[in-house]
Amino acid sequence: MSIENTEIENMVAGQEYDFRGYKKFYLNSRKLMTKNFIVRFLAEAFASYSVLIFVFFGWYIAKTVGGLRIDFLALAAFVLARFVFVAIINHFYKRRRPYQQFKFIPIHNWLFTYPENGANSFPSRHTSSMIAISAVLIFYFPVIGLIGLALALLAGCARVAMGYHYPSDIFGGIAVGLASAFIVLAIYK
Repeated sequence: MSIENTEIENMVAGQEYDFRGYKKFYLNSRKLMTKNFIVRFLAEAFASYSVLIFVFFGWYIAKTVGGLRIDFLALAAFVLARFVFVAIINHFYKRRRPYQQFKFIPIHNWLFTYPENGANSFPSRHTSSMIAISAVLIFYFPVIGLIGLALALLAGCARVAMGYHYPSDIFGGIAVGLASAFIVLAIYK
């Protein structure tokens, strides 16, 4: 099942701005990923497994600079973002993912990503988790933290391009991740 421009226009009529912005971004990125296997593979891999990059950052910090305390703070921010704030928001605010809303099959494969049935699009779990970790790291290792923030934003864009999130889901994930990091850092200090 594919999605056509006119189908989205009919479904988007009268909907929020997020849907209109999503339409243009998704259709353009889908064309690129359909034509270019490498771009598609990188988007799938990056959107799904970018959290592993953050595990590597944590391992690197703990091994090279003895940063177990920093790893603990980053882990605490991750847990607060992903398993507390996002879970609470998802419990009270049910938002269907773009592929559920517009009834299309998102770009996926068995190795990287798979469609879900639950209405849990807002906020992005991937983005909130990676932003929470990066925001903690930025206070202790600015370069690594900034790299992490850049990777989190790229992963968010990849999730939108693949049909799993709206742009506002990514912005919501950024807000949740930053709030979680600041709470953890405030409690620690």
